[in-house]
Amino acid sequence: MAQFIFSSCNLFGLNASLETLCRQSPTTAYRLLQTSCIISFFFSITIVLLWWYSDTILIHLFH
Repeated sequence: MAQFIFSSCNLFGLNASLETLCRQSPTTAYRLLQTSCIISFFFSITIVLLWWYSDTILIHLFH
């Protein structure tokens, strides 16, 4: 449950910051949506990989 809340908060914050960032560019709405989705996808994959291998990463860090 806590992981779901944490991931939802991360993605909500990321999307809010991307909306602010993308609104400053002089492009069309479709381009803004496309850029925001691509950036969100890559950050989400990074977070998933960190969570998936978190036990291995922590073992190697503190061993």
